[in-house]
Amino acid sequence: TLEVYQATVLPRILEEVINCKDVLAQQYLMDCVIQVFPDEFHLQTLETFLETCLELQPQVDINAIFITLMDRISNYATDGGSRESIIPESIPAFSLFNEYAAKCLEIREGLPLAAKLQLQIGILTFSINCYFDKLENIDYVLGVSSTLVSNQMKEDVEEEGDDTNHLKADARDSILELLLTPLDVISVNALSLSQYPELMKHLAWKQRVQLASKLLQAVLDSSLKVDSPEMAENLLGFLSPLIKDDVDTPSFEDEGRSLVAE
Repeated sequence: TLEVYQATVLPRILEEVINCKDVLAQQYLMDCVIQVFPDEFHLQTLETFLETCLELQPQVDINAIFITLMDRISNYATDGGSRESIIPESIPAFSLFNEYAAKCLEIREGLPLAAKLQLQIGILTFSINCYFDKLENIDYVLGVSSTLVSNQMKEDVEEEGDDTNHLKADARDSILELLLTPLDVISVNALSLSQYPELMKHLAWKQRVQLASKLLQAVLDSSLKVDSPEMAENLLGFLSPLIKDDVDTPSFEDEGRSLVAE
């Protein structure tokens, strides 16, 4: 029963996991807990499980544990193809994953930016699957990601004395994936997300064009009516990589600009 699992079974398992001190064993045992026990048990003991993640050995892949658990709960919450999440309102799963992801990142010094962003992608995907109508969740994850990027850039400036945007390619790829992930679900509603353009500006020119082209296609597919100067200004801001040059724009015309002409 759930009561026995909460009071006896899970605490004993997690105690063994922490005491074993072996990286591979901890990784394996945490994965076993996720795979073996029922989804309802995971939801009711979510905070206890996530708290234990903070005590694992530094070499344990926390991202993999978090993402596996989020995927398991997502599949349960959307079972049958319904858009109605069955996660009880009394269980703040989204908040808990954000809280403990932040705590893990604090104690995992030296974790590459791309790895930090991959965890945010996992949380974003979880939110889309389980709380698909809550745009504020998406904007929150994008805001956290934007802060992670800004902090990394500040650290790079302090270490290298160069304020040029020199994010690594894998970090830029993670930012692009982060911004592309919600588009299939929220479509033109992405235009209302305040944090979206903040992250978009960190992409390389080719990536900005790719993203702007997808946004423009979403606008065309939705027959969105641009009926105010403010709305037009906002839309053009998102589509600027397609219609104006920037400092990193190559000296040739991109085929994406033909889409704007439509």
